[in-house]
Amino acid sequence: NPPLRADNLAVADERSAVVEARAQIAAGYDLLKVYDNLPAPAYRTLVSEARANGLAMTGHVPRSIALDEALASQGIEHVTSFGRWLEADDSPVK
Repeated sequence: NPPLRADNLAVADERSAVVEARAQIAAGYDLLKVYDNLPAPAYRTLVSEARANGLAMTGHVPRSIALDEALASQGIEHVTSFGRWLEADDSPVK
């Protein structure tokens, strides 16, 4: 995974997802943004925390989940997040 910028929070598992989501809520934020490298269990925990606290979610589609799960759970910020579902499996473009 690529290194995170200093202003991004690393969320690696369910426990850290709860800690970081609650810290964002306490800080007064009204949405959580997710990135490509978020593990599925952490993603699902963030979805649960966001819903329980009335927060929106947006961002990239994590590689660890299916597109339909992301579409049901969050806003999508970048069209490039759809690319891997739009290309044929044998596409020479990677």
